[in-house]
Amino acid sequence: MASPRLTGLEFQWFTQSQLLATNYQQSWRMDLEPSLSTLVSSINEDARSSLTGPQSLQRLAIRLEQSADEIAAEDFGAPPRTNGRFEADRRITALRCLAAKFVNAAGEVVASNRDAPAEANARPN
Repeated sequence: MASPRLTGLEFQWFTQSQLLATNYQQSWRMDLEPSLSTLVSSINEDARSSLTGPQSLQRLAIRLEQSADEIAAEDFGAPPRTNGRFEADRRITALRCLAAKFVNAAGEVVASNRDAPAEANARPN
């Protein structure tokens, strides 16, 4: 399956996500959840201000899943390395968690955009 083409902003989000996954892969004492929440919150704010926010988050999630799949496929056929499997699994876990959070965030952006016109009409002038 071909990877979706990312815009400049989406590529920036992808790079930030990859950096977080690499940090989690290499820092065995790192707690993933706080870092995920911080990054997803920041990217979600950017997505809310973009006209294509939900679609961008969906494309980002697809690319992160594909990246995790590629790592899993590469590592599957490789000879075992010291701690290599553990590190690869940590990176895959981080990428898949991010992808899932971005799919959820896309749904939240759609819901907030759908509710926004109703709220604007309800406000007194």
